[in-house]
Amino acid sequence: MKRSFPLRLLPVLLLLACDTGTQPEGVLFSDDFSGHSDGDFPDGWTQFDYLLRDESPDGLWYVQDEMLVQANDTWGGYSDPDVYYQEGTVLLAGDEAWGDYRLTVDVTPAVTGGLAVYCRTKVVDTTRLEYYRVFVTDDEAYGGPFWRLDHRGGGEYTVLEKKDDIGYIPGETFRVIIEVTGNIVRVFAGNRDNLVLEWDGGENYSFCHQGRIALMAFRNPGIAFDNVLVEEL
Repeated sequence: MKRSFPLRLLPVLLLLACDTGTQPEGVLFSDDFSGHSDGDFPDGWTQFDYLLRDESPDGLWYVQDEMLVQANDTWGGYSDPDVYYQEGTVLLAGDEAWGDYRLTVDVTPAVTGGLAVYCRTKVVDTTRLEYYRVFVTDDEAYGGPFWRLDHRGGGEYTVLEKKDDIGYIPGETFRVIIEVTGNIVRVFAGNRDNLVLEWDGGENYSFCHQGRIALMAFRNPGIAFDNVLVEEL
């Protein structure tokens, strides 16, 4: 049975100006996409479309009504639900030197395709990102509904954890929270009382100790993101 997670408001920190302004203590980055004209590409973000299939259009990212929207039907990787590295158009922000942090973002998917929220992301070259990410789909064609914690390090894709039978309701906003401390990754749905995925790589794990944040849209034209907040842990 599908379940969605209600949106709960964060403290007033989330309403502060985007990354171009002075941040409060402990806040590495925040962006509520205010201050942009509709149709603008957001300041402080970088688009990465090198993992899309040749048949896929490039991503079309812009600000609309103080939210970040991705308008095109983009896809890459594989659509086979048994193969886990679905890819899409990606938008990156932040600093590759970031280590332990909490990333919070509100997501309003338009359709049942998929989306991902990334942490500790590094661009290795034009064919590869390294990252932790939570990939979420409500589409049965891709094995959904599920929330899945993926990892790419040293050139290998790995599914770390997966929780079936939870997805999202198209058109409804939900919150994704990812915390990375040391080699422990935790994913929360809706609020920090609702832990859905957790993985511990152990103290000697070699990959993804630092990196940027990123957002991804997979076969989800019209998806919107908002209230991006990165807090140092």
